[in-house]
Amino acid sequence: MTRSRVAFRLVLGLGAVLSVASCGSDDESGRSPSQQCEDMIDTYCAKAAECSSTTDRTEQASDCEFALHVQLDCGNVLEARSVSGCLRAIDDVDCRSVGAGESPPFPDACMGVLGTN
Repeated sequence: MTRSRVAFRLVLGLGAVLSVASCGSDDESGRSPSQQCEDMIDTYCAKAAECSSTTDRTEQASDCEFALHVQLDCGNVLEARSVSGCLRAIDDVDCRSVGAGESPPFPDACMGVLGTN
């Protein structure tokens, strides 16, 4: 799968993850909103790689990280809400429900958790 296809599929889900932010974080992790954004990207891309065929895992992880960082500058994230719930939901995605060559969907628990201005 090409980077542009991966980017397109991931960006479709990413738009709903973002919201307009006031500022701050209500997550109990003690991590800054930008760190929580990176945690979400890392967790999602690890799951995407896990759900890929064995021979495509390294490329999938790399393409996923590239695509998400192109679309989301974690340095601009000012607010993070319920990211720990999002991370648990990503971990709970059953790879058997992800089609071959597809990326896992962003779980509902991840919608609107990151805020930018």
